[in-house]
Amino acid sequence: MRAGSYAAWTVREADLPRDGALEEKLRFLLRYAVLAPSAHNTQPWVFRVEGNHLTIFPEFSRALSVSDPTHRELYVSLGCALANLRIAAEHFGFRVAEEDFSGGSGLPVARFSFVSGGTEPPGNDALFAAITRRHTNRAPYEQRPVPVDTLQRLRGQVSDPEVRLDLVTQKEQILQLAELTAQATLETLGRADFRAELSRWVRNNFTKQPDGMPGFAVGVSDAPSLLARVMVRLPPMAKAEAKKAQLRIVGSPLVAIFSAKEDAPRGWVKVGVALERVWLAAVAHGLRAAPYAGPFEAGVLHEQVERLLGITGLRAQTLLRIGYGPDDPHPTPRRSAEDVLRA
Repeated sequence: MRAGSYAAWTVREADLPRDGALEEKLRFLLRYAVLAPSAHNTQPWVFRVEGNHLTIFPEFSRALSVSDPTHRELYVSLGCALANLRIAAEHFGFRVAEEDFSGGSGLPVARFSFVSGGTEPPGNDALFAAITRRHTNRAPYEQRPVPVDTLQRLRGQVSDPEVRLDLVTQKEQILQLAELTAQATLETLGRADFRAELSRWVRNNFTKQPDGMPGFAVGVSDAPSLLARVMVRLPPMAKAEAKKAQLRIVGSPLVAIFSAKEDAPRGWVKVGVALERVWLAAVAHGLRAAPYAGPFEAGVLHEQVERLLGITGLRAQTLLRIGYGPDDPHPTPRRSAEDVLRA
C-alpha cells in the first residue's frame, strides 16, 4: 500500500478510540465514510461532528458541471458515503437515536444523533469488512453465473420502498444494456467539454493528489499514464471507450440497475445507499464490480433502460456490472477524514 494519499485505506478496526468521548469515536467513523466511491473520484463530501451529532454536506466545489449538471451523481456519491457511515457505526455498537434526512437541494443532506449500545444487524459484519476491500474493477469478468443464493443476498440489501433493484442475468437484456451504454459513452465522450472536464480528474500513476483517477485504475501503465490527461482530450478516445464499455458489460454475468421513485436529491441519495450496500455485499461474496453512469448522463437513454426492464413510476439512475474476475487493482487516492471534517 502506498503512503500519502492512499493512507486512508489502511484504517484499522483496532484504532477506534474506545476510551475516548463519543465525538472522538464519531470522527473515527469518518475514516470508513471517505472510502466510498464517487464519480471521477471527486469525493464531494464534507462532515461536521458536534457532540453526538454527525452531519454530512455536499461540497459543490467538487461537482461535475458538464457531465453532472443536476448534481445527480454527486448525491449518489453522498449516499454511498452515508451507507459506509451507517454500516461502520452499527459495527462499532452505535445506534441512530435520531435521523434528519432531508436530501433536498439545500444543506445539509443528512444529520444523525448517535448513542452507544446498538446491536449489529445480521450480515452487517461482512459488509463492514468489505468497505476496505471495495474497489472499482474495470477488468473483464468471467462468464461464470452468480449463484441464486448470492443473488438473493444482493437483493436483500435494498429494503427502501422508494428504491428498486433489478438484477439482470438474461443475456439478451445484458446485450441491450451494453449497446445503450456504448451509445451513451460515444455521445458523451464525443463532446469536447465533457472530455475537458474528465481530463481535470485524470491523474498519472505517480500522483500525490488525494483525489481523481490514476491511470492504473483504468489499466494504464506508468509511462503512458504521464500522457493520460492529454489523451483523454482527443476525439478518438470516444469510440475506443464506447467499444470497451460494450465488451465489458456483454462479458458480465450480472448487471444491476438501480431506480428511484423520486428523481431529485433525496432519491439520488437513497440510490447511493442501495448501490454501496449491494456493492459491498458483492465484494463479501468474492465478486468484482464497476459502475457505469453513461445511459443516465446522455439525454433520455434512461427511458430505454426503463422500457427494457419494465420499470414504471421510477427513474433508472445507475448501472453496476458484477461478476467474478481478477483481484481488484490498487485503490484510488482518498482525502483523509481530517481533510473532510469541518468545524
